[in-house]
Amino acid sequence: MKHGRRFVALPLLALFLFLAPTAMAKIIWYVNGANGSDGNNCKSPKTACKTIGHAIALGPSGSVIFVGPSIYAENLTINSSLAIIGSGSDTTIIDGQHLNTVVSIPNSKAHVVIAGFTIRNGEASYDAGGSGGGIANRGTLVVFKSIITQNVAGDFSADDSDGAGIYNRGMLTLRYSTVSDNETEYSYFGYGGGIFTDGTATISDSTIANNIGGATDMYGTGIYNGGMMVVNRSVISGNQYAFDGSGIFNDRLGTATINNSTITGNGNYYSYGGGIANAGTLAINNSTISGNEASGTSGVVGPATIQNSIVADNLTGNCFGTMTSVGYNLSSDKTCNFNGPGDQNNVEPKLGPLLNNGGPTQTLAELAGSPTIDAGNPEGCTDSQGHLLKTDQRGFPRPGRFKRKHRCDMGAFERQRD
Repeated sequence: MKHGRRFVALPLLALFLFLAPTAMAKIIWYVNGANGSDGNNCKSPKTACKTIGHAIALGPSGSVIFVGPSIYAENLTINSSLAIIGSGSDTTIIDGQHLNTVVSIPNSKAHVVIAGFTIRNGEASYDAGGSGGGIANRGTLVVFKSIITQNVAGDFSADDSDGAGIYNRGMLTLRYSTVSDNETEYSYFGYGGGIFTDGTATISDSTIANNIGGATDMYGTGIYNGGMMVVNRSVISGNQYAFDGSGIFNDRLGTATINNSTITGNGNYYSYGGGIANAGTLAINNSTISGNEASGTSGVVGPATIQNSIVADNLTGNCFGTMTSVGYNLSSDKTCNFNGPGDQNNVEPKLGPLLNNGGPTQTLAELAGSPTIDAGNPEGCTDSQGHLLKTDQRGFPRPGRFKRKHRCDMGAFERQRD
């Protein structure tokens, strides 16, 4: 048997992101939950550790830990800079057993990469401050090709329950990952059923879905942001039970930018701002906000700057508050009052259901004859800084500037043409 086949060098990008600041890896360690032993030296696949925690304890800053397929019943604390590379989220699972946070990074100076894992069954109780069931981060963290699911934050003793999936007070980069089916529960206030961030967060090519807010006053069942956040090419869907912002709640000190993303199917009737509720600074570029529900306005609540986007078919109205249009937006009702160049109000966008239409995340495709096709800015669809968005949410190409045959489309989906 070739033992090395148990270890999949899956995220070379993650290794690059981790190693670039230090220019080298001091030591590589191996973990094999099926056949390893913590009595081994852990320096080769044949002499692998049994537990991830043991490898972390052995490894100095700069270590890389390769983890073989298995279910690891562990609660990990990481205080040094290292990369932990799993063999794929379907086969490499860290299970917190509802005992505590699954992965804690309390050191603000730590640089950590976690790639190729499922992180599940964490529970941040009163003893853990009620925050961060799956991951609690105060350092610099990259999460790559991983699933954060079925984690809980809060208990009857906790005043707050924050970030059941991920709790971030440092720097978070989430790429090609899923944060789903996490729950804040039992407390009076809850912030971020999927993700709580009041540090810096960049979320790209990821899915934030089906998280649940169980706190009495819940803000941002999908994502709560109180810091600096950018969401790129992602879908936020099916998040339920928030007092404000079932999809996203952006607090008064928060700055959020949403590019090439879909926000759909969030909310419940007893809420406000089913898609996005904003109290801070919000920019929406080439995104689709559709099919959300709330007792108050269901689409976007609060001030926002918006361009090349679709806000449509939200249950109790698309917009409330001042929408500053940069142009080329569509609303299916009159509530957004878009008044920029190329804007369309009270027009049905003709969108399909949320499906896998290619790419890493689900999208709402434009149907044939949609008024959003070729209706974006003729100078090209851009982000808030004027940088050209060369692809749609799926990674499919968009037309560039001043193309004679086609313009870019409104929304997160670009219909492909000759």
